Amino acid sequence: MMKAILVFNGRKNWLKTYRAINNLLSYGVNILWSQESVAQEGLEINQGDFLIPLENILEDWNNRGSIQSYTKLTEKSIIKFLHIENVSYEKIEISKSINVFKLKPANVALYQDSGGFNHALGISTSGFDVNWISGMDVAVGALDSYDIFMSGGGGGAKKANINRENLLLASMGVEGAKNITKFVREGGAYFGCCGGSYIASVVRDRFMKWWHPAKKYMTLLNVEDWHINENSDSGFKSPGMGTYVAKNAAPNNPIMFGMPKFFECVHWNGPIWNLIESAVENASSPESLVEFENVSPEKFTPSEYFKTNEIADDLKIKKTGIHKACKRKKTAIAQGYFGTGLVILSGSHPEMKTDFGSKLSKDNIWESAKILSNATFLASTNNRKKKNKIKIKNNIIIPLRSQCTEHINKLKRIKEITVILKRNDVKADINFLNKEFYTLSYGLSPEKMYNKILEDLPNLCEIILSEFEKLDDLVIKSMKILNKIKNMLAVTTNNNEINSLDILQERGMFSVFGCFNMLAKQKDPLWNQKGDQVFQGIYDLIDISLDKAEKALKRQKYLSKENNITSELVDNPFTNIDSARIRLDNALKLLWINQAALEKFIKIWKLYDCNS
Repeated sequence: MMKAILVFNGRKNWLKTYRAINNLLSYGVNILWSQESVAQEGLEINQGDFLIPLENILEDWNNRGSIQSYTKLTEKSIIKFLHIENVSYEKIEISKSINVFKLKPANVALYQDSGGFNHALGISTSGFDVNWISGMDVAVGALDSYDIFMSGGGGGAKKANINRENLLLASMGVEGAKNITKFVREGGAYFGCCGGSYIASVVRDRFMKWWHPAKKYMTLLNVEDWHINENSDSGFKSPGMGTYVAKNAAPNNPIMFGMPKFFECVHWNGPIWNLIESAVENASSPESLVEFENVSPEKFTPSEYFKTNEIADDLKIKKTGIHKACKRKKTAIAQGYFGTGLVILSGSHPEMKTDFGSKLSKDNIWESAKILSNATFLASTNNRKKKNKIKIKNNIIIPLRSQCTEHINKLKRIKEITVILKRNDVKADINFLNKEFYTLSYGLSPEKMYNKILEDLPNLCEIILSEFEKLDDLVIKSMKILNKIKNMLAVTTNNNEINSLDILQERGMFSVFGCFNMLAKQKDPLWNQKGDQVFQGIYDLIDISLDKAEKALKRQKYLSKENNITSELVDNPFTNIDSARIRLDNALKLLWINQAALEKFIKIWKLYDCNS
């Protein structure tokens, strides 16, 4: 008989639950993750539920060097915390054996050369620590400090001085590809989405000449693209872009714990998998986690209807590749092992919101993002030895509000421009809104997308203005706590207290300086400006957004005076204002990511302060 606190992994409040679990893990509390459903004295423990043991016999499990190993949380403190976080729990006595995973705080690395904004938002808002690393970092061994490496898309983007090569591989080079392979073989986890999955999949020999030389050193799973173009150099053929209905094909796999049988997921040009055998040495047989179930023209634009005046309807879509994928129940997300490491390759984008223009909220992330969090929990259960990350030793803090003033004014100008564009009442027959000129998505016409952007952008600017203020308040609170920790360290002689405060101080400094780095981060000059997915900081994103908005206004005035203008469609109101929207969307995500890190530090501090 073992006493424990059972934390329910429900669908409705999974973000709150995961945040609370990750806060406790980061403190050093022992937490188990149920692998199976078991009835215990009239109470059902379901797959994916969390168990916090209360027995002293398990104290040796405490993560060495954690706050818990120096300043133990009481049962009362844990229950109080769960109650404050509005998480469903129950005190229980376990009388039957149950298979569980032993969770640890996960060290997550995001591939910044793939952008990774959506990955970071989903991971950070569910309580995990976010770390960005570049291809250069990967090439010099940075993965040694992490449990899981996540890469987004960007396979079609190009380096400024390299023609027709995959950006993700070009950035890391041969050494980076070798390091990823070694990292996974020795127990690390890799989660690739879209282009990030393509670079780790099996590529047919006849297409290998297109790829960067690094590709031959990075093949991690026995899957290959099913939807191919035999007449292209790369073999790649987009199925289309938008949202489809996905099926949970492996409900007993930990990565799919708590996911419904059917859910919406985004597919954005990426591969559709064939599951194959024995093509990759050291790789296991793959398992299909998510399958294509259904697709409708209202939410998905098949590639067959890119750049055409025709619109797919319920009858026409049945002749498309994406519909065939649904009919044949092809795999969207596959999982397996390479050596001792976990590999998840997703041709789709579970990290992306499922509706164009839908309002973002860091407290209400789309359901498919849970797949990333589950994968991160599973990655944390490995026993691979990791190197310690470099500690920050810096005491200079720059006030946040004074740096934001200029960019607040820029946001106000973007809002003003959007109102002017909307007031100008552009008609659908103006050339720059012709369907033939665009690769569209979500089943929407250029006119509908343009009008939706103009409708949403002023509100997006207001939200960002508000979130700057919230970030400012969190920095101030964090600095007050850091100052208090500094004063406590100056007077205490208790070794346990000193060790606990050192850990808290390090986390606080990482959170605060990470915030300032994210504000001012600039894109590597090696990469051209084409492509909105490349990682850059909040200020840079706002600057580019304003530039694009100003161009949209200028071009609208010009195009509205002319007839039959088709020569400058790349530089028109629609393309420019959409680019402005994408940059602001990413700036908002970065604000929330930084807020999540600061909020986590504050909550862990409160756990310590109320318990000590």
